[in-house]
Amino acid sequence: MVVGCGQMGKAHLSGLQLLKNEGKVDSLAVVDNDPSRLVSLGEGVRGYNSLEAALETENPELIVLATNTAVHGQNIKTILDYALQNGTSPSLFVEKPFVESSAEVEKLRLELEHVGYGTTVPLAFAYLIRFSPVVEDAILYLNQTSSQIQSADIFWQKKRKPERPSAGIHIDETTHGIDTFCYLLESSGRKITSAVLEDKKTDYDLSIVHAEAQQRLYGETHVPMARVRYRFSIDGVSLSGFSSFLDEPQRREMKLTLVDNSVLSLSFDTQKKDIFQRYSPQGELVETKEYSLDTPQSNRVYQELGAMVEYHQTKVRPQNLAGLEDAIRDVTVTEMLGREDLVLPYRFNV
Repeated sequence: MVVGCGQMGKAHLSGLQLLKNEGKVDSLAVVDNDPSRLVSLGEGVRGYNSLEAALETENPELIVLATNTAVHGQNIKTILDYALQNGTSPSLFVEKPFVESSAEVEKLRLELEHVGYGTTVPLAFAYLIRFSPVVEDAILYLNQTSSQIQSADIFWQKKRKPERPSAGIHIDETTHGIDTFCYLLESSGRKITSAVLEDKKTDYDLSIVHAEAQQRLYGETHVPMARVRYRFSIDGVSLSGFSSFLDEPQRREMKLTLVDNSVLSLSFDTQKKDIFQRYSPQGELVETKEYSLDTPQSNRVYQELGAMVEYHQTKVRPQNLAGLEDAIRDVTVTEMLGREDLVLPYRFNV
């Protein structure tokens, strides 16, 4: 069952329909409080405008939560109430980020863990860049050569169409690059415990959102972050980044400089391709791999949903599916970019 049928909800529904055609999903339902989004959902897909009604009628085995992050908390609480009252807990897959602030995190974490989420009940979060084959290539190289990352540079931009509300670029997009960087660090043997926000520069702009929807969800005074430049030290590794909802063309890149000064370059969604390149310490290109994103099966939403269905069945979370600790770390790190009260450099635990 998909909760929220906006842009990402529709992407999840399409992925689940592919899995249904493959016999991996039995039936589908969608919840959205906008009736216009429940029209033409596809053959056999049932629509509901109330989460409570959908839970009682469908008794879903697996829920994909794809609403705006601002209402994740209240929807998760509704699902937890249902689980406690009915003695059955559906597996839960939550679009990133988990919630918008660490103030929400701890109580929700305790309530989820009380019901068994993350231990006996599958719980995962949708950080889809982890499913890129170029990320797999980078992890394989780091582990085969016992290489360590010395520093990273992230460039993540696109021109956002003003179709939906947003808390800001730090929550909606910056989170992808930072989570992927942390995933690469941990997959190569590091344990992340602390970080330092060393510098940041932010721009705020209402042009990236639908003004009426923005006001309805966030109130009149909230202007979303549209650009951010940042520099972190995460477990002693330098991370510099730029993210924007204001600039074209779309560009999603990560460069990893290793301790021997060789470089791994990861490009995502570049003319419908993901590209892995490796450079020698002298700057010579020594390896290139390109992966087409043209087929439905190469879609990362489809791939992560397939991993979630596997997790639901086996109760063993695949490594590239983000868990609760990953989601909490991401909220903690990206929240720092939205705070204007910090005296930099600012050290914090993750």
